[in-house]
Amino acid sequence: PGVAALHDTNGRWDLLAELSAGSMSELSQVLERIRLIKGIQGTETSIHLATYR
Repeated sequence: PGVAALHDTNGRWDLLAELSAGSMSELSQVLERIRLIKGIQGTETSIHLATYR
């Protein structure tokens, strides 16, 4: 729940998870569940602010 898409990437990160949450509190809960998954060594969160094109 909360993961809208999961992308395989190259470069700094192995995976990019696109999350969907109705509030910052809900986002925090989703992130906490992800961080508890065995094998997850670290996360970095970026908030999408705008789409221009």
